Amino acid sequence: MLRDLNRQHVNHHCSEIEKRFGRSRGDHQAMIISMLWDFADRHLPQCRLDNKTNPTRRRRRSYRAQPRLAWPTNVQKRFLEGASPELKLAFALLLYTGQRRGDVYRMKWSHFDGKFIVVEAQEKTGEHVPIRVHRDLAAVLMRTERRGDAILTTKSGKPFDKTALTKAIKKRLREIDGESFTLHGLRKAAGVRLAEAGRDRSTDHDGAWAQDGDDGALLLPRGEQATAERRRDGAVGACGVAPAR
Repeated sequence: MLRDLNRQHVNHHCSEIEKRFGRSRGDHQAMIISMLWDFADRHLPQCRLDNKTNPTRRRRRSYRAQPRLAWPTNVQKRFLEGASPELKLAFALLLYTGQRRGDVYRMKWSHFDGKFIVVEAQEKTGEHVPIRVHRDLAAVLMRTERRGDAILTTKSGKPFDKTALTKAIKKRLREIDGESFTLHGLRKAAGVRLAEAGRDRSTDHDGAWAQDGDDGALLLPRGEQATAERRRDGAVGACGVAPAR
């Protein structure tokens, strides 16, 4: 197989992956092939091909990261107008908690006590983060039908996963001619809200801040997270999760 592998084969394989999963996945496949080729060449004498070079060399990356723009107010309004209840809930969770999609789709009703919503362990940092629920998010949650343990579900009650959530939001953005924006831009929009409220979010420490139901923004320094939890009148049990009320 290694004797026959050439740049055309690599390009064809990666282009097929791009069509199915996106450009970044195609580039990732090329990186894996490159690593396997170099490993075989260095450590497996039976695979060593002295007269051939790594077929991924000088291959140009297909994916170019685009700036993650914060969603302006007009894009937010257009997104919500005509959006499904499921997308409106996803929008509210992303905007008013400021958490990444990996933390949002894993939120459960047992994590919400009416005042706080708890991220048990952030996907990226592993930190336990209590978030004061913004009044607008609270209103959305209160009128949302509970279809299972997960807060964010499809119409059929199946929990969203990362890919499904991203695809659903991308599709809605295309419908409103907002292709230049991404899901992550809602997290940036949350930061913009804080800045406009006169608060400084100069660092990107996840969980160092949360949104408040009064003025729209309340910073919670890491050291004050335990204090915030204690204010919930003993709602957090031994497992560290606030039970639903």
